[in-house]
Amino acid sequence: MSGKRLDATNSRLMLRTLIQRATKPLRNTWERRSSVHSRAEDYADTLNFHRKNDAIVNAETTPPEDENVDFRCMWAVEYYTPSHVEHLIECLSKLKSKEDDLPGRISPGSWVRNTRQFSSGGSWLNLGRIRSDDDRRLWPMPYRTAQLPKSVDHARGTIYSVTPSLTCVVICFVFDDQVRTRLDYALRKPRRTFIRTLSSGYQPVTPYWQKSEDIHQVRDEYRNLAANWFRENLPGAFCSGLHEGRLPTYELVTLRKAEPFPDPMATDVFRADYLRILDLMSSTSVWRSTDTPGLKMSLGNFGIDSGYDVTFVAREDEIDNEQSLELYGGMPELPNYVDSEYSSAIALMAIEPLLDGYSKGLNEFRDSVEISIRRRSRHRPFLTLEKIVENSAYDVDVAAVSADILSHAEETYRFWQELTKFKPSYDWGNQDPLAKPFGFAVNNHAMRLRQADQALRDHLTQYGSLIAAMENVKTQRQVFCLTIFVAAVAVATFLATDLASASLAELLKIWRSVLGLIQDLFGR
Repeated sequence: MSGKRLDATNSRLMLRTLIQRATKPLRNTWERRSSVHSRAEDYADTLNFHRKNDAIVNAETTPPEDENVDFRCMWAVEYYTPSHVEHLIECLSKLKSKEDDLPGRISPGSWVRNTRQFSSGGSWLNLGRIRSDDDRRLWPMPYRTAQLPKSVDHARGTIYSVTPSLTCVVICFVFDDQVRTRLDYALRKPRRTFIRTLSSGYQPVTPYWQKSEDIHQVRDEYRNLAANWFRENLPGAFCSGLHEGRLPTYELVTLRKAEPFPDPMATDVFRADYLRILDLMSSTSVWRSTDTPGLKMSLGNFGIDSGYDVTFVAREDEIDNEQSLELYGGMPELPNYVDSEYSSAIALMAIEPLLDGYSKGLNEFRDSVEISIRRRSRHRPFLTLEKIVENSAYDVDVAAVSADILSHAEETYRFWQELTKFKPSYDWGNQDPLAKPFGFAVNNHAMRLRQADQALRDHLTQYGSLIAAMENVKTQRQVFCLTIFVAAVAVATFLATDLASASLAELLKIWRSVLGLIQDLFGR
């Protein structure tokens, strides 16, 4: 009886434990919400405090009536290494143009294949204007057709042979009128402070932060739009997994009144909070164009997200009149001019994100191999070798890209010539063009990448040799055990079939044969 009572007690305890574990998340959520609601008075006091200033904050973060924040276009860059070039050639055939069928006209795919046989890079091919398949407008110039997002008016494309192993495609997505006003609308929309509940409390979200979040959301939306277009039409190194599919993007924004990225040392410059929300007030690295007065560019610190999300910005009255830009494709649009003049610089600036992606990929591969080495499993060696074989194409890309960049970057003036168009925006004594620090940073990054790749390959080669030796020893042991088993079976069979005639001499003869076989097997 006592045993039955003990079993029943244990069953109730187990059931109670299971119920407590199952309901723990619900109880934690209820307790957290109860603690949050218990501070409702704190919410009310905080909310009232911030809402008293909502009108002032809305006014300070709203552009003046005569201001206009124009979100003109966005460039996206994709690189194609040896493992991606054949797929690029195949995809380029889908961007059709009637001009490709003319006598003497080379197709983009053939151009890519030919330029990768040269000893150096530097050439480029203009893909021209790309319009949507369902666009029925009359176009003054030849064009290509593709499936473009609805928010894109048209696109412009260029292919660059950066080095023999590096082909780059730059696409400029020119937005329609509705998209161009989205940044301006997000800044002008009046906001009201609200409370955002967190896991450990709450947070007041003021109009300033609401506008900032909306601006970042708009930018991220079109960065993802550009990445998705490349993923569906022209996938390359970034779309295959570098930076989790994130592409380097470059946006063009124009202002009508405010001075973007004003000199922080100047005291007579109009400073507005809406510039801070747009990330156009200050930056760790601001560069101005020497060819186009008024055009500035923000670039992060070299090696730290440099060349990922870059902003080109200009004040409209400092840029050339758009009517004088009709020669750039027959359409009077500023994006056409900037694309024609600076897309080659955009292609070069995307090299740093490419190298950074390969560095992160090598580190992840190194760590995954080390983890698989430490795991004690009879399948471990084969799984590790399979992983090394799968990484061979990736390793070829890293070796080819780093070697090409190091050999071409030595010719600093020619290779980085397009980046000499930019000089520091602030006159702080150092007016070296962008080509010098950027080329130095990329050269060092490529050198570190090649050294890390070589060290990893040496390590994997040594590990592969160890695996081969271990498997050889394991195979010999298995053969030895099998031989002993066969010999034992033979002796047992002989004794069982003719035990009467078995003599000691015959048994010794059999064992001497087995020992001789073992000696031959192990070379003794």
